[in-house]
Amino acid sequence: MSLVSVVIPTLNRLPLLQATVASVQAQVYGAWELVIVDDGSSDGTTAWVSAERARDPRIRLVERSSLRSETHGAQVCRNLGLQQVNGEVVLFLDSDDLLAPDCLHRRQQVLQKERSLDAVVGQAGYFQDQPFDLGIDKIWGNLDPEEGDLDRFLAHAIPWQTSGPLWRREALNCIGPWDERLQHVGHDHEFHVRALCRGVRFRKLAGVDYFWRVPRNDSLSSLESFKLRHRDGGMITAYRAIIAEVMGNGCSTSLREAVMAREVIRLMMDCRNFGGSAQCCEQGLLDAAQRGLLPAWKLVASRVLLRCWWRIGGRLPAMALLNRLAGEAVASR
Repeated sequence: MSLVSVVIPTLNRLPLLQATVASVQAQVYGAWELVIVDDGSSDGTTAWVSAERARDPRIRLVERSSLRSETHGAQVCRNLGLQQVNGEVVLFLDSDDLLAPDCLHRRQQVLQKERSLDAVVGQAGYFQDQPFDLGIDKIWGNLDPEEGDLDRFLAHAIPWQTSGPLWRREALNCIGPWDERLQHVGHDHEFHVRALCRGVRFRKLAGVDYFWRVPRNDSLSSLESFKLRHRDGGMITAYRAIIAEVMGNGCSTSLREAVMAREVIRLMMDCRNFGGSAQCCEQGLLDAAQRGLLPAWKLVASRVLLRCWWRIGGRLPAMALLNRLAGEAVASR
């Protein structure tokens, strides 16, 4: 049985982490190791993981601070964890998600049978407190082959998230590390686009085998986090990295360029809508224009509309015209 390495980054979410670890320990596939990378928790996480390791030696704790890494974040912890694993295959699991008991077994079984595959992608069920508490039909993942997964990622119709793929370790070496410049948001989006652009061979499995925890609608912290990741330009920075990957690896088509141009305009609007600075808002526009995704007149029009929105008000007319520009980007292709 091949060893499966599960890497979990975590920071101050001990109750959720405990449930996630329990879901790994409940796997019918027993040949796994769990590497928990702590990003500096102050809620007793390290003590709990150390105690749990005494009961289950398959669990290991890695403290980011002990490795003298000055940068932090989930993507940094995933890179550090990957350096510590021993397995031939790797799963990146978020510390608030859960695995179904047969998750590792069904994915690993496919990888063992089909040696040409680099990854197997499972489907996620949405939940808040317990698996399926939002209904058995609440599923993340579109298996329809008519639209390519790269096209879905580019249009922000994300077909899977971090815990979806089980990776062969050699494939991860070809993809490269998680982008540590993307501190708050977009690192999983960019990572999977990079994988697809670099020719990763994968299969998607029908049927829920893990669960993604949905933020509560009444959670103030969730709402503020959503606003922040747009306001500080993090989403735009991540999408700029995505554009560079698509254009630099020969994956660009006329329609994809139009979709990327549209998304840049929409991300700029979200950034401005939540109070982002002009510099944050315009960086994506300028980059898209330099790469030939936006003609000069659309760049000028977008910047003028943004400044009008910013300085003299007229938010709704500006938004309407920017939406029209975004729509025309795709219609014209």
